[in-house]
Amino acid sequence: MPFEIQGQQVNTDNTIDFSFSGAVQKSCVGFSKFYFTYPDNDSKKVQQISLDLQTTVNGSDTVSVDVQATLQNNGSERIDNSSSYVNVVSMALTETNDPVVVMQNVNNVNDSAPATVETYGTGAYGEGLFLSGFDMSFNGTDHELYRVSASVYGTAGNNTEEIEGTATMENSKGDSNDVGTINAGFIDTPSTANYYAVYSLGNFSNNSTATVDGFPSGYDWSNCQVVISKFQAGYENKQHKVTYLGAGVDSWSYDEETNTLTLTNVGAWIGNNTAKEDDDDESYCSVTLYAIAPLSTN
Repeated sequence: MPFEIQGQQVNTDNTIDFSFSGAVQKSCVGFSKFYFTYPDNDSKKVQQISLDLQTTVNGSDTVSVDVQATLQNNGSERIDNSSSYVNVVSMALTETNDPVVVMQNVNNVNDSAPATVETYGTGAYGEGLFLSGFDMSFNGTDHELYRVSASVYGTAGNNTEEIEGTATMENSKGDSNDVGTINAGFIDTPSTANYYAVYSLGNFSNNSTATVDGFPSGYDWSNCQVVISKFQAGYENKQHKVTYLGAGVDSWSYDEETNTLTLTNVGAWIGNNTAKEDDDDESYCSVTLYAIAPLSTN
């Protein structure tokens, strides 16, 4: 098939390869989950949090993704790469370089510095916009955290899409990060080039499982991948030190008979080693997800 999509888990500070069945003409990357932690279950303040996915096409059929992440205070404490990981999603247009299909990543975007990409009209399920990274830091110091979030959104113009986003963290005393940035993945195709479908799964608080139905027919949802467009993780009422934080979904499965997708361990999480954990009851922790599936061959 001309459109292929895959997912793999990789520890941070690593490179992972995605091998496709044909020559890669266009590609794009996102993620379905990230999990960052300090070493030795320590609880620390935070100065910077970031995730950066950079891609390279190696040979003709392989996309390499370099996964770099930051969780650090303004001292010597840094992310534990051996225990931190990202579930990377890589997608590619192979076999044909169809000019009306847009598939690209944009970097260092925020509300003050949007990115504009060219489009050729969007089919009913043709547009997808999702996170591929984020970067936020306090100015020269560190703080305990109250909430942390990142999101991407777009505004359609005349054959263009203006991509904006936010990346913020704050304590409960009014301190917040300098202007944050996000990286984003964008895919778009008109109905005349019907290679895949993007379907909104919705916004989820911390549930062990969640079920979504109503998927459009004609696409291979049993081989779909899930990507994140927004997350928020926060403590209840006040700030605390951090041991770990993350967002996304562990796994999913599609039932063709009921046309439903079941998501396992979906949400956003923040906590420390003194049992101060995220507050999903107050909707401080949530994640917004999309599923992307190739056209069915049946």
